[in-house]
Amino acid sequence: MTIQRALQVVPTADQALPAIWIAFATSDIKQVDAHFGSANRFAIYRIDAQTAQLDRIVVFAPAAMDGHEDKLTPRLNALEGCAAVYCREVGASAVRQLVQRGVRPVRLTQDTSVDQLLTLVCKQVANGEIQINPLARTYRTNEPLAETMKKSLEEECWEE
Repeated sequence: MTIQRALQVVPTADQALPAIWIAFATSDIKQVDAHFGSANRFAIYRIDAQTAQLDRIVVFAPAAMDGHEDKLTPRLNALEGCAAVYCREVGASAVRQLVQRGVRPVRLTQDTSVDQLLTLVCKQVANGEIQINPLARTYRTNEPLAETMKKSLEEECWEE
């Protein structure tokens, strides 16, 4: 499975402000409704203390689903520079690889609108709940990453 299309938006926001990039696994660019490993597209936004702006959309080509496809590598590569990815589900292997690349997986319990999540993330950035480090694109929240990973692994019946 490879990237079929990638659309980059010309930036209009003040690029001097420190920012983070957040990805959303989606089927329609409006809802986070996809499993990380089978998402047919990612909508990636640049978020700073003042705005959230669509940065790019990555669309993946359909896979043969014969058991030999490599679903994760193109998706992981598409998230280069992202601090987090919001999705409905994410497997343990993907969690490990995302964390190794510095991308925080955020699993949602129900389909959620991208606009609603952008509003929430922007408020968290403005309130200092999510801190933007201009030297390293990091995503820090009150919930430790270890807890997120532990929940994901427990749900997949992994044991340490």
